[in-house]
Amino acid sequence: MMPAMRRHPGRGGRRVAASGAAAGLVLLAACGDGRPLASEPVPSPEVEPGVLVCQGVEVPREVLTGGRSGEDLGEEGQAALAGEEVPPVDDLASWTVAEESGARLTLLRELPEPEDLGAGDVRTHEVLAVARPGGAEGEGWVLASSATCALRVPLPGGLEPASLTRDPARPLDPGSDVVALLATELACASGQDAQGRVQVVDVVQGVQAVDVVLGVEPLEGGADCPSNPPTPVQVRLDAPLGDREVRDAGTEPARTLAPEPAGP
Repeated sequence: MMPAMRRHPGRGGRRVAASGAAAGLVLLAACGDGRPLASEPVPSPEVEPGVLVCQGVEVPREVLTGGRSGEDLGEEGQAALAGEEVPPVDDLASWTVAEESGARLTLLRELPEPEDLGAGDVRTHEVLAVARPGGAEGEGWVLASSATCALRVPLPGGLEPASLTRDPARPLDPGSDVVALLATELACASGQDAQGRVQVVDVVQGVQAVDVVLGVEPLEGGADCPSNPPTPVQVRLDAPLGDREVRDAGTEPARTLAPEPAGP
């Protein structure tokens, strides 16, 4: 039997909250078909609300709307771009300065078109980070990161992000209070699924959308990095879904979920 859930209003809707002794835990109960049911979120994230993460690189939210153009780099930034293994930056005007200091340079830009890598991994931005070994007192500059990413909300308690899609084996049912999703762990997991390690960080149930944030407890020890298979997860709502969208609110902005294509 699933534990009872306490509910309270959230921003733009109703948020499912952890209750009683279950606070801080996610209890996974088997449904009739053996799929896990994520029934209790962990407490609200205790993270810096003004920061997003792009492939492990922190990006202040404020730079998305008010950041300096890459054309305005100072001497430190220009020196960083000439650092070891730093790829050529062909159009500084298309980049925004997320950080420029004597120890680090971080540039961010939005991709002309989203890059859909499948399994819900839809990348919207590109990040370039260059660091000075040893900090501001070190010598020279070296490439720290150059990658595409989805801007993600930091997760609490050491949880790692997962990309989300709807489960094609269990289509959305307007009359049901259960939403079936597939969560694909983004961290290295030696090609195994995240069964038993998926946690619901937040579920906000609005009038037009249900916003879900999931995280994954990382594996202990080292892991190889082949592609990870998706893990079926079912999130229980406090009312039937109706005609509301289901969105991944672990990304910024929240992304409406499409079903993962069914296999042949």
